[in-house]
Amino acid sequence: PSRRGLAYYSGRRSRPHPCLAMLQFEVECRTTPGQAVAVVGTGPLGGWDVERGLLLKPDHYPVWTGRVDMVPADGVEFKYVLVDASGPAPKLLRWEQNGENRR
Repeated sequence: PSRRGLAYYSGRRSRPHPCLAMLQFEVECRTTPGQAVAVVGTGPLGGWDVERGLLLKPDHYPVWTGRVDMVPADGVEFKYVLVDASGPAPKLLRWEQNGENRR
């Protein structure tokens, strides 16, 4: 689903847990009604389980954004996925076709 995407560590510490940092995601993806973009991966991104991944928001459609708190030293691998978000839980429609996992 991603033609252009990025994730970056903001360096900003979260509160009330000063040992956590915020990881922000941004990807451009055109969808149809009922579809959404999510991030699935290791650690706080659902352990590769689409239903537990981070559902992004289309605040500036077609750009989807989201953020998650994580321990900076843990590192993370992820992929963007296209999901059917019309039901109670997101259902996988398509994995990002980008080969290697993003880091």
